[in-house]
Amino acid sequence: MYLGVVYNLLVMATVLLGAVKLGTVLFGVPAWVVLAVTAVASVLYSTIGGIRGTIYADFYLFAVIMVGAVAVMVYGVSAPEVGGYAALMKNAAVVSKLNFLPDFSDTDTLVAVFVIPVAIQWWNVWYSGSEPGGGGYAHGEDAQPRARRDALRAGGPVRASSVAVVHRRVRVDRRVP
Repeated sequence: MYLGVVYNLLVMATVLLGAVKLGTVLFGVPAWVVLAVTAVASVLYSTIGGIRGTIYADFYLFAVIMVGAVAVMVYGVSAPEVGGYAALMKNAAVVSKLNFLPDFSDTDTLVAVFVIPVAIQWWNVWYSGSEPGGGGYAHGEDAQPRARRDALRAGGPVRASSVAVVHRRVRVDRRVP
């Protein structure tokens, strides 16, 4: 469980860092505002909607992210400085980065971008949940109450919000004994 907590903290930090970068670069919003809005929105829809609200929000946010990613890609490729997709693919700075596999003659790059990620993934899957090896996988939706009334029944509004905040990312996979 302990490594699952660390793993999920790293994932949440990465996601929040991406949100902060987008908010500050694209919209000029201070980082603390992005983090506050994200936290308040997450607590509200998790507490009020329960598991159904979480699933709807995940589906809606997936659609927003996909539409936004395609829009940013089209805008970036069609910028006059880029010159279109064909010019982008012929650019010397881009061509060297198009290989799917790393250059196996450069051992430093090979270890950093191929061997270490594959080894960590193998370790996480092979020893899933067996401490101290492997970290398991934490589920957010498993810890959610089914509905707001279930969260309130479990201990009132304070308990409902603590269920949404604390247990959202701490619950370890049920495969772990």
